[in-house]
Amino acid sequence: MCEIINVKGLTTEDRSGQSLNDLNFTVNRGEIFAILGHYGAGKTTLLDCMTRINTPSQGSIIYNINSNKEDIYKHIGVQMQAQYFEHPWLTVKEVCEMYKEMFQSDVEITQLLEEFNLQKQSNTFVEYLSNDNQRKLNILLTLIKDPEIIFLDEPTTNLNPVPRKEVLENIKKIRTNRKKTIVMCTYLINEVAYLADRTLVLHKGEQVCLDEVSSILEDYSLKWQIIEFQIKDQKASSQLMKYQVTQLSGDRYKLLTSDAHKMLTQLKQDVDIVDEKIKDPTLEDIFSKFAGYKIDREGRIVNE
Repeated sequence: MCEIINVKGLTTEDRSGQSLNDLNFTVNRGEIFAILGHYGAGKTTLLDCMTRINTPSQGSIIYNINSNKEDIYKHIGVQMQAQYFEHPWLTVKEVCEMYKEMFQSDVEITQLLEEFNLQKQSNTFVEYLSNDNQRKLNILLTLIKDPEIIFLDEPTTNLNPVPRKEVLENIKKIRTNRKKTIVMCTYLINEVAYLADRTLVLHKGEQVCLDEVSSILEDYSLKWQIIEFQIKDQKASSQLMKYQVTQLSGDRYKLLTSDAHKMLTQLKQDVDIVDEKIKDPTLEDIFSKFAGYKIDREGRIVNE
């Protein structure tokens, strides 16, 4: 595929030392590229450098578009993590029309509002929108100047399950229907599995993984498997400590192993397990095991 962004040797420094260390990757035209990591991993710092909000201390970011350094903003749309609207006293439609005039765009506003399920809120003042609808509007506004690349910084943070799903579907449609390249930051592994073509994993400013999501799953599925099981007697649960198991709920557990049948034999001898199932590992299982991440019950990466 054709590269649209090429990042080489990207390093940033702050008062406590380096916050990003020698990052090297490309973004392909037309893909959804996910930057995955815990809070403080450097995701937003990286996005700020890629959108030229901040300047790295070392390295380069090269865009393969018909543009010079000065007019790069004509070709990118940016949704930042913090929701801020300069004119909250305007209605949704008025804000969209203002952006359309500012960017001299010919984008059809009514169509965009329908795509984001905001047509019923078109005459609502922005400040009175729910948090969910403000987030959808924030993403919608990135499309008005019809950019080649969309940058999304944790687009579903603090959203309820239903609007979160709507936003994820909108992101898919932006790529599929509008043929955009999307770079998104997230700490939610299930979003990467659902949306992304490739992912860059950051841990404390270091690049720990860069690959196609499908390749990560395929490679580790050939080498590793998940065993899920229950134990007959909870008193025997202390015997599980040496196996590095994860408790799912109640008396059900899981573990990652390279030899499922051998491990099952050992578990049955030591703990007397029942209702065992062998499964392929999920993206969450892989990152939890091999990137050293801890995953909370919501599927979020936490820094421990």
